[in-house]
Amino acid sequence: MVPKGAELAVVTIERSGAVPEDFFCDGRLTDGARLWPEAPFLTYTVPPPDGVVDHCDKPGNLQLTFLVPDDVTMTAVDIVNPVGGGNQILVRLEIP
Repeated sequence: MVPKGAELAVVTIERSGAVPEDFFCDGRLTDGARLWPEAPFLTYTVPPPDGVVDHCDKPGNLQLTFLVPDDVTMTAVDIVNPVGGGNQILVRLEIP
């Protein structure tokens, strides 16, 4: 159950080609001032449709699920490198 005042935001990123070996990533959703990590996998899971994956190391379109306040406007999804604890932004995808 989603907590009161929150909603699940499901983002699908279209990808093609091979995934680099030993590639890891996490998603972060932002409103420009704050960041939200991906929702806890076993608590808030939206099963991806056929042909869509929920882990960066698998080929195919990538689905990320976020638990966010229901009163904010998201502006971008950041794909970050979780290795080493720095969460370096690999790519920022703006939400129109």
